[in-house]
Formats: sequence, C-alpha cells, structure tokens
Amino acid sequence: MKDSIVIYKSFTDAIRKLPEEYQLEMWNAISDFSFTKNEPQFTNPINEGMWLLIRPQLDANAKRYRASIKNGKKGSEHGKKGGRPSKTETPKKPLDNPQGDFSKPLDNPQGDSEKPLNDNVNANENLNANEKENQNVNDNVPSGEKKQLTEDQIIYEIKNSERWLNEIAIMKKTTDARIRQLLNEFIWEMRIKGELDKDIKEVKKHFFNWASIQLAKPPPPPTPPKPPLHISKARLERIKAEQSKQDGG
Repeated sequence: MKDSIVIYKSFTDAIRKLPEEYQLEMWNAISDFSFTKNEPQFTNPINEGMWLLIRPQLDANAKRYRASIKNGKKGSEHGKKGGRPSKTETPKKPLDNPQGDFSKPLDNPQGDSEKPLNDNVNANENLNANEKENQNVNDNVPSGEKKQLTEDQIIYEIKNSERWLNEIAIMKKTTDARIRQLLNEFIWEMRIKGELDKDIKEVKKHFFNWASIQLAKPPPPPTPPKPPLHISKARLERIKAEQSKQDGG
C-alpha cells in the first residue's frame, strides 16, 4: 500500500473556488480514495460533479504506481540472477599476409601480366571498355540525324513555356503581360537577325539576358499631347466655299 499521493495544482485551484464548507469534504474524498479506494459519499451535487473530473486522474496515478512496483520486482529478480550475461568476443581471423611477413607471395607478383591483381581491376577494365564502346557508337551517328528544331517549333516551345515565363516575371518583379510583350519583341528581332536556329536552351538563355537588359532601362518619357490645329476664320470660310462648289458641280 502506498503512503503518498500526488496533488496537482489544478486540483488546488479548482477546490479553492468552492465554498469553504465544501473544500474539506473534497480533500478528504481525494485522500481516502487514493489510500483506501473507498468511494466517497458527497452531501452536495457540486462536489459530486467535480469528483467526476478528478477521479480519472487518480485512477491513472494508481495504475502508474502499480506498474512501477511490478517493474521494480522484475528488476530485483533479474539482479539476483546476476543480470545480463557479458558478451563474449569472437577472436578475429588473422590476415592472410600480416604486416612484416613476406614469406607468403602476393596473388600476382610483379611481372606476371597474364593474371589480374584482383577482381576490381577486371571491373574497371569492363567499365572503361563500355565507355569507349558508347563513345564509338556516338561517333558513328551522323550529325545530320540529330533532331534540330525549326524556327517555328522554337517559337512555339518558348511561347508555351508558361511556368518558365511566370518564373521570369516573378524574378524580375514584373507582370506576365510585360514578359510576353518582351518575348514578342525578342522573337521579331531574332528572326530578322536569323538567330533563331540555335538550341532552344540557348534561345531561352539569350532571351533572359536580353529581357533583363530591357527591364533595367528607364521607362521612356510620356509623349506630350499635340497642340490643337489652329485655323483662322477666313481660312475656314474658304474651305467651306470650296467644298460647296465641289458639291454643286
């Protein structure tokens, strides 16, 4: 039987909210139940309701206490048996040719080129042979068979690279519409220069650098409005007279 209990701060804070005549009854209920497991009999519904909240915590404390006692007994029993047996070290296998012992010859003495030193040499030779073979195969492919995109295909690819264009707009802190406007200007300029026959990665890289330069330029000043055309009254009368003659003729 245990001789102590755990009192939580939440218990104290809650019980202090009760009327003074109810507080002693609640403390007695907690201590009696913790030590004897006797169910308390309350004289008021307020304490009965609070007991429903406190009771599960007391049960959990009692369960942990019983588990600690049980584990403690098991530990003492294993201690009486001597505890865990110590590990026995397995003697290590001696090396085939320990340092300083030159009586045993190497697997491949120097000068015997017919026998390889080890399997790693064979693996490396096979790897090198495969690389040379792949290189020879690539060399045998005619350069004319490499797929080359046309201007129209390159334009289609870069105009439909939505994610790429959006990332440029975010990086340069501008709008998607502005990037697409620059892309159209770039395509028009590159077509005139005949520089759209490159690899598409090179075209994208060129556009990014070109657009960065364009966005770094200061915006052009606004165009001032044109002054209104001034016509004298006499001039206006002559124009009307000439117009009426043409209509009458």
